[in-house]
Amino acid sequence: MRLQSGFTLLLPRVITVLEIFYVLTQVNVRGDILFPKDAAVTHNLSNTRIYNTWCCMKQRCLNANHKSYKNYGGRDISICKEWVESFERFYKWSLQHGYSDSLQLERKDNDGNYEPENCEWVNAKRQARNRRSNVTYQYNGIKYCFKELCEVLDIGYSGAWKRLNKGLQADEIFKTGNIIRIDAGQCQG
Repeated sequence: MRLQSGFTLLLPRVITVLEIFYVLTQVNVRGDILFPKDAAVTHNLSNTRIYNTWCCMKQRCLNANHKSYKNYGGRDISICKEWVESFERFYKWSLQHGYSDSLQLERKDNDGNYEPENCEWVNAKRQARNRRSNVTYQYNGIKYCFKELCEVLDIGYSGAWKRLNKGLQADEIFKTGNIIRIDAGQCQG
């Protein structure tokens, strides 16, 4: 049997559980069986959403052939050592910080790395408002993306968006003079 890592697995006889444990913890101990050290999956979570999130995070940041690499690894966004090396550590942090299957992993600072201080679990609405492409506005000292500002000022989003695309400035659209346009970035949430 040929393993993905390139090693050949030869099974001349039935192997006991104890021998498998020994082989997985002592790489290359037996000449006829070669396993990479991390081949053992001990968490039983490989078919879960959180494990998939962890794998996708690693692919985006570390795999130059991944379709989203240019937006993550290509922008020098990395993953902290404790998470990149251990799903269990990422899993433990996630559970301690509000993980549920209905939430998504978000970097608070879009230009920051995947690390405990910069990540949180948020709903899809909140995550959609934290994109590099969002233009933010400051109103009464708080940053909002355009849609949030419409909600705060109780103005219909579609009509306001049409007026913005016609060239009107935010203070003309919202009929208030204390709105400042800021570069693209994170909204308040």
